[in-house]
Amino acid sequence: MEKIIARLEAIRSKNINQWEDGFTESLLDQASRDRNLSEKQLQVLSRIEAKHSDEAQAKRNAWHAQWDDNKKKIAKICAHYYYRAGYFTDLARDIIEDKDFIPTEKQYNKMCTNKYAQKVIKATQAEPLFALGSMVQVRKTPGSGGIAGDYALRRLREKPVMVVAVDAYPVISACKGAKVYKILPVGSSETVLVEERHLKKLKKPKKRSDQIGSQDEILF
Repeated sequence: MEKIIARLEAIRSKNINQWEDGFTESLLDQASRDRNLSEKQLQVLSRIEAKHSDEAQAKRNAWHAQWDDNKKKIAKICAHYYYRAGYFTDLARDIIEDKDFIPTEKQYNKMCTNKYAQKVIKATQAEPLFALGSMVQVRKTPGSGGIAGDYALRRLREKPVMVVAVDAYPVISACKGAKVYKILPVGSSETVLVEERHLKKLKKPKKRSDQIGSQDEILF
C-alpha cells in the first residue's frame, strides 16, 4: 500500500486537472485507510500517470511550439462546422470561445484532418466565384438544405440579387460550393445568407430584337 500512496502523492504534485485532482484525492484517502484499490481504479491511475509523464509533457511542449496562426485558423473553421453539426461540441466550444485554448495534437488531428473537415477547409479557403457587389441569381432548382433554408431558396429562385458580403458566415456544409454569401434581393431591404452552390451568374434579359428579330426584319 505504501507504493500506491507514493504513486498518488507523486502524481498529485504535478499540474493535473480538476477531475484528476478529485479522483486521486479519493484514491489517496482510500489507500490511507488501508483499503485496496480496484483493478479499474488502478487502470485509470496508470493512464493519469502516463498522461503526466516527462515524455508526455515533452511531447505536449513540442506540439505547443508548433501551434501557430494557421493551425488556429483551421481549428476554428472545423470547430464552427462541428459545433453546428453536433459533434466534438465541447472541444469546438473551447476553440471558438477561448482564444488561448490549444487542443491536444490528438484532438486537432481527429477533428481537422478527416475527409469532412478537409472539404470544409477547402470550401472556406477557396476563391469566391462571385465578387462583392456583383449581381447574381438563385438557381431555378437550388436543391435543399444549406444555411438559407428550403423556403427562402424557393422564394428567391431566379430572382436577381446583389452580393453584399463574401464569407459572411462560417462554412457549415461539407460539400462543394459551401462558401457562404450575404445577398440582397432586388427590391428588398432584408439580406439573406446563402451558399455558393445555390447561386449562379445573373442571366441577362434578352433584347427585344433578339426576341422578335432585328429591326430591319418585316414581320407579317
